[in-house]
Amino acid sequence: MIHELRIYTLTQGALREYIELQQALARPIRGDCYGKLLEYWTAMSGESNRVVHLWEYASFEERLQLRAELAANPRWKDEYSPRSHPLIERQENVVLVPVSDWNSPHQDSSDSCELRFITLRPGGVPKWIARARAEPAGSPSRPARAWTVEVGQLNTVVGLWHGSRTEGPPLLAERTLSTFILRLRTTAISPSQSYAVRS
Repeated sequence: MIHELRIYTLTQGALREYIELQQALARPIRGDCYGKLLEYWTAMSGESNRVVHLWEYASFEERLQLRAELAANPRWKDEYSPRSHPLIERQENVVLVPVSDWNSPHQDSSDSCELRFITLRPGGVPKWIARARAEPAGSPSRPARAWTVEVGQLNTVVGLWHGSRTEGPPLLAERTLSTFILRLRTTAISPSQSYAVRS
C-alpha cells in the first residue's frame, strides 16, 4: 500500500472557491473510485492558501492506472479541471509508505494537526522509527501516524500529530538535517469529518 500526499498552493483569495468546487464537483466525480481519500486539510499558518490531501492506493501501479482513468473522465476533463486549474498556483506531491504496525492512538480529538517532514542523514530513518515506536502512547515524541518518503526527499520520515505541537519537548534526540512543519485544519471534505460521497 502507498499513500500520496498532495499539497496545492492556491492563488490568493481562492481558498473558499476551491473548497466549494471540491464539494460540488471533485468529490462527487471522484468518490473513492480513483484512489481512497484519507484526509483533506487546509493550512492554519504560513501559506494559508494551501490545501493538503492524502490518498491511498494498493500500489504505485494502481495509482498510475487510476490517475490515467481520472484524467480521461469526461466530467473531470470538461467540468472540473477548467474551473480548478486557474485557482492553483503550484502543485507538489510526495509518495509515502506507511510505517508498518504503527499503533498510536490519536493524541486528542482536535480538528487541527501538524504534519512534520523530518529529513535525516542516510541510515537515520530506521533509528528514528525505532525511537518513536519506543515512546509511550500519547508521548509528544510519538506521532499518531508515520510514513517514510518513497518518492520525493529521501531519508525523510513524515509524522502526523493531532492538535498543535508549537510548544513542548523536542521530538526525539535523532539528529536531523531539516524539519518542515505544516499546521493544518481538517475540512468538511475529510472522511474523518463524516463527509459522505455517493457515486
